[in-house]
Amino acid sequence: MSKRLKVSCVFLVLFSLLLVSACGGPEDKKMKFYNRGMSLYEQGDYVKAVLEFKNALQVDQKFAKAYQMLGMTYLNQNDFRQAYGTLRKAVELDAGLFEAQVALGKLLMLGRKPDEALAKAELVLQQEPDNQEALNLKAACLLAGKQVAEARKILESLVQKDTRLADPYLMLAKLQLNQKDFAGAKKLLEQLLEFNPEHRQARLLLVGILEQQQELDAAEQELKVMVASDPEPDKVRLLLVKFYNQHGRQQEAEDILLAMVAAHPDQAEYRLLLVKYYADKRQEEKMLTELTRAHTDLPQNYVICEMLARYYVTRRQVDQAVKLLAAYMNTVRTGPDFLKAKLFLAAVDFQEQQKDKALKLVDEVLSENPADVKAHELKGDMLASAKDFTGATGEYRAVLDQAPDKHQVRLKLARVHLANKEPNLAKDVLKKTLELNPRVIQAGMGLASIYRQEGKNQLALEQLEKVLEVNPDAVPAMEQVVDIMIREKKSGDKILARIQQQLAKRPKNPLYQVLLGRFYIVSREPDKARQSLQAALDLDPENQPAVFALARLEQLEGSLDAAIARYQGLREKNPDHPGLAMITASLYEKQGKPEKAGAIYREVLAKNPQSMVAANNLAFYYAEYDSSPENLQEALRLIAPLIERFPQQPAVVDSAAWVYYKLGEYSMARDLLLGVKDKLDKIPIGQYHLGMACLKLDDRQQAKEWLAKSVSSKEEFSGRKQALKILKTL
Repeated sequence: MSKRLKVSCVFLVLFSLLLVSACGGPEDKKMKFYNRGMSLYEQGDYVKAVLEFKNALQVDQKFAKAYQMLGMTYLNQNDFRQAYGTLRKAVELDAGLFEAQVALGKLLMLGRKPDEALAKAELVLQQEPDNQEALNLKAACLLAGKQVAEARKILESLVQKDTRLADPYLMLAKLQLNQKDFAGAKKLLEQLLEFNPEHRQARLLLVGILEQQQELDAAEQELKVMVASDPEPDKVRLLLVKFYNQHGRQQEAEDILLAMVAAHPDQAEYRLLLVKYYADKRQEEKMLTELTRAHTDLPQNYVICEMLARYYVTRRQVDQAVKLLAAYMNTVRTGPDFLKAKLFLAAVDFQEQQKDKALKLVDEVLSENPADVKAHELKGDMLASAKDFTGATGEYRAVLDQAPDKHQVRLKLARVHLANKEPNLAKDVLKKTLELNPRVIQAGMGLASIYRQEGKNQLALEQLEKVLEVNPDAVPAMEQVVDIMIREKKSGDKILARIQQQLAKRPKNPLYQVLLGRFYIVSREPDKARQSLQAALDLDPENQPAVFALARLEQLEGSLDAAIARYQGLREKNPDHPGLAMITASLYEKQGKPEKAGAIYREVLAKNPQSMVAANNLAFYYAEYDSSPENLQEALRLIAPLIERFPQQPAVVDSAAWVYYKLGEYSMARDLLLGVKDKLDKIPIGQYHLGMACLKLDDRQQAKEWLAKSVSSKEEFSGRKQALKILKTL
């Protein structure tokens, strides 16, 4: 080959390479990124897919399909805000991207905008009348708008076409369940599971139907199928635990949890689930053994350490808690968990009235992490307790600057302003709380309370009605409405009509039946009162207000002996009914035979160790009537788990406070009751206990105020005579 020919060949090769390079321009480049993103998306690798779609958009900022797929990827990552913005950009560039239009519609439904979502569905259906995704979206929108018949027609059409979409089957199944057509719902779910056997929601709904129909073996089998096929089998195992637990198969439930702990010895999550299981079952010895073992095996896990420390604190083994926290801090030495342990230690010291030591620890935490909102909140609590209201205000505001949605801190700030005689500032804080979240009941109640103190009953009434509008189950608000109506001398008919109106909105709320029963008691209509209170017990057999109201009714009706005989007869016919047992016990207490009441509480707990009411009442019985050292320790064992679960329930708090009082823990008793002081208005015995705790702490002024409140009502309670006697000396 000649030299000239060789040069020509080289030139042709280089020219061909240049042509190939020219073909790899922006269009090819963006498609390369896009196709790679699509491949990753289909593999479920959404993090890398996002990067590839973004690379495609850097090449072409008007690449609508890339925006669409980026939005769909965000959707699969549950990043709804990013998904919405990206999908919206896609349809702005190309309104014909129907997948993006439907996805936007679904996001609008999540945002509770069914009308806008329906517009998206209709837009797609104008071009593609048979688009199943759009039809599915339209049906969901119609259901949200209560247009059930039209929605059902669409859904049935989709199912008849053997759609592979899951939602039509699910929505239709739920409609069938609403009509008590369990067989029809079951058939639909089975159809769905034939082509999508791993659909978790469908199988769980089927399990629920099988349980409803008492087909427990079939329900168990469905759960086991889920365990075998679900990508997260441990989550389903926990459902199986719940299933066994609900149907009295505790050993099988426990065995699953033990197996999960054995399979994951280094994961605290499973240890804590087992601990919680034992706690819920009131198997304290097993709970403590497992919790101690978990701490030994995982000594650097703070959650386990704190749970064990809290256990020691609630059992008044404070030295043990302090040693545990100190040892933990010595183990980890630094970092966020070290500061958490130090802050918890500060809270323990504060509770134990070692206020200077507690404040020093909190300041140490804040010096290392000035943005620690929990430390600021605790310091605010300390300063408020010391009546440094200005300092407390600063600490609470420091929390809210970083976490404006901390509504409980806003409530504390309002209380501080009230204590500092700044009612207008308190009202501003409460109004701001309601502006951020109208469902914060305490804020609405607090604002109404200030209005009442100012003599503005109409404003208070309007505020309480707003509370009931956003939360129809807000019984304390309804009680205040009735109280205002009584004080304004509204007719009994009007008061009755208002109670019945609320009951019609929430017929399954037993406390509204109790409120109605109390109205009938005051109106001297005992038969109607008994009917309402019995309806409350039918809804909740352990409803304590209903029990007390019925006992009071029987007392007002005349012979306690006759009432006790009647309820004992009812108990013989239905020995496992907790409501009948509680009423009988309450009657014995009113008769002055508390030992018989205590025996009933023990009997109920033997049958049902999880009975909150029996545990609470037995703890109080030991503190009030049989307070030997051994019984007080048993009372503490009974009440400690309840105060953790129900820290704002006055009956539980009062029982716990009285147990601590009898143990000589007067500060603990006082602080517990002060935490619910706004709820003690109609609980004279709670006011009495708070007054007695203040007296033991030599706060004679507070003791006088609370004892005077306790005897200002006509209600009889254990300790009334003692309160009157002490008041003469104060």
